[in-house]
Amino acid sequence: MKFGAPNFPAIIPHARIDSGGSDNCNKEWPWTELRSDFPKYQADGTVWPKVSIITPSYNQASFLEETVRSVLLQGYPNLEYIVIDGGSTDGSIEILQRYSPYLYYWHSRKDSGQANAINQGLQMATGDIVAWLNSDDTYLPGMFQKMIPLFKDLDVNCVYGKAYFSNEDSQIFEDYPAKPIAHGWKRMCYWRGWPIPQPTVLFRRDLLERYGYLDESLHFGLDYELFIRFTQHVPFHFVNEYLATYRVHKSAKTGDWSQNKSNFFREDLRVNLRYAPPSQINNWPLWMCWIIFLSKCHAKQILNPIFHRW
Repeated sequence: MKFGAPNFPAIIPHARIDSGGSDNCNKEWPWTELRSDFPKYQADGTVWPKVSIITPSYNQASFLEETVRSVLLQGYPNLEYIVIDGGSTDGSIEILQRYSPYLYYWHSRKDSGQANAINQGLQMATGDIVAWLNSDDTYLPGMFQKMIPLFKDLDVNCVYGKAYFSNEDSQIFEDYPAKPIAHGWKRMCYWRGWPIPQPTVLFRRDLLERYGYLDESLHFGLDYELFIRFTQHVPFHFVNEYLATYRVHKSAKTGDWSQNKSNFFREDLRVNLRYAPPSQINNWPLWMCWIIFLSKCHAKQILNPIFHRW
């Protein structure tokens, strides 16, 4: 189901998007009102760059509407919003049908996973600036106002900022640690945390044409690989602002970290072998750090039962 330019009332003061009577709209979401102060044109009188946002989704009806509204309620004047649903059977289709007048494109059919769904949307996108926002995460108010003007500088290719962790009830409970990264960054110490909150990232679409799309063989480390690939070529610009929420819940890939962390680490190891091969001497400190970490983990596994018996 495809639509042309959305007829979203981007600059009507105090406007609300009609929810069609959805019960979900009664939740105490982080925000519900349309931004009324987003100027129609940039300061120099030119139109804002087109921004394409992709939302991949599969059976996330509990959170999908909140995600969709957090994008639309930015009130951005030149938005191309695409939702790629993997054939949901939980009420997601009814939500997308209700919001279809405000979407550039959406469909619901089987895909081969999250990376494939995101790539479908990115390949369809025509915006100068692109991003994906998963169907359980949200943008915070003013995210576009803080980030899009940065792309006026042609040397800015990727931007990201800070985020919050939220729970199933949309309650913020913790900061998502984020920090600046170096150009040419090759990640190895993933046990110290991932300093790029994916929901906050925006980048120029031509990076995909130059350096490739998401690696669809990855299920857990897809953003990890793409961002490390990009930073080999262009710097990432860090904004010290809270821009989005990252939801933690039972059905998320990161929901049970104790069960899933080994899957993340295996995929991240593949990525590190690709971008920090141990055959290169300058990568040896990274691998030594990794070996020490593994040694400590194995030592704990062996010694903990002994200490427990004592």
